[in-house]
Amino acid sequence: MKAIVVRQPWASLIAHAVKTIETRPFRPTNTIKPGDQFAIVAGKAKPPVKATQYGEWWTWANRGVGPSRGWTLAGPDGGSTVMPFGAVVAVVKFGAAWPVLTATDGRPDGHWTNDGEHLIGYGSFPVDFTAELPLGDFTPGRYGWLLSDPHLLTTPVPVTGKQGVFNLPDDVEAAVRAQTERVGL
Repeated sequence: MKAIVVRQPWASLIAHAVKTIETRPFRPTNTIKPGDQFAIVAGKAKPPVKATQYGEWWTWANRGVGPSRGWTLAGPDGGSTVMPFGAVVAVVKFGAAWPVLTATDGRPDGHWTNDGEHLIGYGSFPVDFTAELPLGDFTPGRYGWLLSDPHLLTTPVPVTGKQGVFNLPDDVEAAVRAQTERVGL
């Protein structure tokens, strides 16, 4: 199974279906194809301690419980979830990797247009993804990977020492598949 490392809190936002576009400086040529499932690995790096707002959905704060279990995402409904580090947190479905263009670039299907205030996805028809702007780097020249059907793992599976797109080690993949097969993925 392929995987990519995403820093927290963005990895957990993907796992909870809040973030549906992951921005990267590259498209996954010959590694992940539309319709493929791949793992989201929360990176080991901890975010700075100061509280930060991500969109209007989530804030994070250091709860001081421990080095990897002390960071939580708190939702507007008052609920919260622990943010794991150095572990697979979810499996998602890859839709496409479209280039981010400026409003004046105007191209046909398969791109994001970012005018600085709005993000429009041009697939089969224009769809407004403006709520995603605070959750990624939509600088023209980058790519927005469209993600869907996230499956949050009940128990995050530790994996470290990887970057970019990579294959999960066999034992990690087996542990991830054991959790996803129970729900028919």
